[in-house]
Amino acid sequence: MTTGAGDQAGAGDQAGVGWPGWATTYVNTYLEGTTVIDLFDTASEKAIWRGVSTGSISDKPDKDSRKAAKVIAEMFESYPPLRERISD
Repeated sequence: MTTGAGDQAGAGDQAGVGWPGWATTYVNTYLEGTTVIDLFDTASEKAIWRGVSTGSISDKPDKDSRKAAKVIAEMFESYPPLRERISD
């Protein structure tokens, strides 16, 4: 095998082989919570609507209370659900 100027036998054969590697790893730890609201028709005892929201939880209770109120209000923006007309 003949190598040209600046070439090294084996260098570049496989990426990362024979060369030191550097990596930077970042870890973010956070709490996540899910709020689920189910509405039932009491006469039929069947579920008629469900709202679900998932998000991060703060370590500050006041902030979580405000966020929960906002999330619940946003869920109810899609209530009542639009019904498609089945027949006239």
